[in-house]
Amino acid sequence: MRSLKLSRNNLNGSIPFQIGNPVELQNVLDLSGNLLTGEISSQLGKLHVLEILNLSHNTLTGSIPSSLKEMLSLTSIDLSYNNLVGSLPENKAFQQETFVGNKGLCGKAPGLKPCNSSRVNNSEPKMKHKDIILISLPLLSAMFLLFLVIGITSILCRRTRSAEQERFERNKDLFSIWNWNGCISYDDIINAT
Repeated sequence: MRSLKLSRNNLNGSIPFQIGNPVELQNVLDLSGNLLTGEISSQLGKLHVLEILNLSHNTLTGSIPSSLKEMLSLTSIDLSYNNLVGSLPENKAFQQETFVGNKGLCGKAPGLKPCNSSRVNNSEPKMKHKDIILISLPLLSAMFLLFLVIGITSILCRRTRSAEQERFERNKDLFSIWNWNGCISYDDIINAT
């Protein structure tokens, strides 16, 4: 058997490990556009003469088996639009841009983040010290400006209130009848008339 093309057949379940048994399969293995789940079988690494492997548009999970790096005749591999994580194996076929849609993959292929030895299996990157500073510095500056504006506004409001109160106190006796609080004595009324 030279090629096996089973794409867009609504196949479900995991990739059977027996698929790696026909070691003479040399041109194409295409299982794309199905409903395959689970991890990629490490038995695929036995297909040493396979040239094209397409497992795209499935819901495969886990990491890419290291046995695939031994497939030296592999010229094209498409693992896009799955849920794969981890780093790409070191193989010339893994240097193409056919891994999109896998948020957890890293490697030297175009469109992927480079792998960091401490982050190979983490899907969420850790925040660096520089990133924390870049986020906290603008926040602290904004808070400082907010407190500054509130402080200046408070001082200006107090000054305005005290100036109005002082002006009222100066003009208090100008029209004393308007400011009458009921405590004016009889003598004050006689003196006024």
